[in-house]
Amino acid sequence: MVRDLVKGGSRQRSVIIVGAGPGGLAASILLAAAGLRVRIIERLPIIGGRTSSIEAEGFRFDLGPTFFLYPRVLEEIMRAAGTTLANEVELVRLDPQYRLIFGGGGQIDCTPDVASMERQITALAPADAGGFLRFLNENRQKLELMAPCLESAFHSWRDVFQVRLLRLPPVLRQHVLSADPSFYVQNASVTDPTLAPVSHQHPNIDWNVEKERFRALVLKQIAKAGFENVEPRIRFERMITPLEFDQQYEIHLGATFNLAHSLDQPLHLRPAQSFRRRARHVSGGRRHASGQRLARHFHRAESQPHNRPRGSRCRPRVLTRRVSM
Repeated sequence: MVRDLVKGGSRQRSVIIVGAGPGGLAASILLAAAGLRVRIIERLPIIGGRTSSIEAEGFRFDLGPTFFLYPRVLEEIMRAAGTTLANEVELVRLDPQYRLIFGGGGQIDCTPDVASMERQITALAPADAGGFLRFLNENRQKLELMAPCLESAFHSWRDVFQVRLLRLPPVLRQHVLSADPSFYVQNASVTDPTLAPVSHQHPNIDWNVEKERFRALVLKQIAKAGFENVEPRIRFERMITPLEFDQQYEIHLGATFNLAHSLDQPLHLRPAQSFRRRARHVSGGRRHASGQRLARHFHRAESQPHNRPRGSRCRPRVLTRRVSM
């Protein structure tokens, strides 16, 4: 698939974007808005990469994100291109956003209504009364402190020490499948009726062997949560494991959240964007945080001319294999 984005006359500087994932699309929009002639090349017949969708037999399933929490970044990208997010996308407010059902009993309907959240949490854990509001206030402060990090490019230790960084302890990962896994059930057709008619790889886990067993376990977990007799009502099914993410979508080891955020590969120590003369690599595993919200922050920052170090060259690095689940 090849697409051209052209703005203005024909005598423009040009750039080629390889890969129409969220980072490539964000960079393409910003560069085209800045006056460059942009050509997008995508290996698959659809755009979106890991955030695309699967369409079959009248159904459409989101492959990646299922709800959107941070529209401001996309709004800024759209405005840079001379439009608005509201003009391009119909956003539907979800309330509740999702339901948490706990294995030990009880549930919470997660809602933007703070008072309702406080009541639900207090009913489950009286000792935590008032804790949700404190949690929100603390995280607003954390986000404010992290904003310079999220919206800046990192090329060296000098850039790191120019912003305040929050350090989180590493999490021990055993790389085995849980016998009591959490699961996520999504039914987006509630808000978009057009969607349906009227972990990563590790040597410890062979998904060719484990996928059917794990499918049965997931159905068992769903039944435990109160959703009974699901299997005979399935009309369309496609199972996507880390193996498929690796082989079909070329996501290294099927790790959809990319490289882990360990102390030996944070920020500027992650693989650099500049890997050839006049070539830059855009992906969630490069010098910034993973996740679509942060990727869009990053590609906005990296698309600005003042964030490109003059004359900078980066040594090739061997990609580590520590990846996030």
